[in-house]
Amino acid sequence: MPLLNIRNLPRYLVCSVLFGSGLAFGVSSTVLADAGSTIAPGYVVTPNLIRLSMKTNAQVYRLGEPIKVRIEIRNISPYDLLIFGGSPWFRAALRVTDAAGKAVPQSHIHVGDNFHYLDNWDLAPGTSTVLQWKGQEWSDIGNFGFELTTPGEFAISAVPIVGGRYPGSHDSSGNPVVGPNRFAADESSGRSNVVHIRIAGASD
Repeated sequence: MPLLNIRNLPRYLVCSVLFGSGLAFGVSSTVLADAGSTIAPGYVVTPNLIRLSMKTNAQVYRLGEPIKVRIEIRNISPYDLLIFGGSPWFRAALRVTDAAGKAVPQSHIHVGDNFHYLDNWDLAPGTSTVLQWKGQEWSDIGNFGFELTTPGEFAISAVPIVGGRYPGSHDSSGNPVVGPNRFAADESSGRSNVVHIRIAGASD
């Protein structure tokens, strides 16, 4: 069976998420929606609610050595947020570029553990939590669908694939919205820092 090419999916789809159940589950994806777009009934892509930060477990790797990332999600809004749980590679997507700035495509799609959903997270304004899987804070980039097989310089960042609820927002006319509002994180305002790594060749 051929692999699903997620780049052929419409841009308004966000990781095939079924938000209606109150739990997010589906296939990890790098396809995110634009700010202000509606991705599912009652869910709106909303900027300036959360932001990711990321670091790698090393700066220089030997070819074939596991590359692991640690991703933290921070509430940068004035609201108490309820974040739907999930594995790190289901709550964030990686962007990888080479030394020339060319995007490195995913080599595969990781699907197995993505169908496991975890407890939801409550994040107060200014607080953060680390995306974990089975108690582990460090995740191999292979879980995000990437395998770097050639030496060189690479840049890695993370973008959010996060859904949740927040209270107390206002509509376009400035009127208070009563009750929990469902959101999907915005890619541009939620994107993490960029981490630069090098994969050493045999002659290094």
